[in-house]
Amino acid sequence: MTKSKINIKKQYQELYNMIYMRCDNMEQTKLVDKLEQMEKALDEGYSGLITNIEETTNEEYFGEETKGTYTQRKGLKISVKIDSPEGAEFDQFFAFPKITGLRQSNIGLFKKRYGSFPKKGLKVDVIINEDGFFRVVI
Repeated sequence: MTKSKINIKKQYQELYNMIYMRCDNMEQTKLVDKLEQMEKALDEGYSGLITNIEETTNEEYFGEETKGTYTQRKGLKISVKIDSPEGAEFDQFFAFPKITGLRQSNIGLFKKRYGSFPKKGLKVDVIINEDGFFRVVI
């Protein structure tokens, strides 16, 4: 396990301990389930299923606070349901490549790993990144 994963696990455990003491039994059960789900994703990863795809721009996806910060790019907002007891869902933005950059783009890397472009119903691998967010493995 990498050092960053160990740090993330330690942070989750500390947060868990702080919150657990302030919760009733039902909330504690939910908290334990969520912690176990995160630990599994850190250790092994999950599989997920693409449930929806929408064409959008990075500004629409990331919001007004990023407007003007980056060059506006079109892309896909991909919704993924994680194959887990809770079935958590998350969205991820994949920018369309610039004219000469398909192989280096997220879409190109996705196609290389999964053998096709993102499509509804496709199974994907999911991990928790160093910032604690679910992400499709590309």
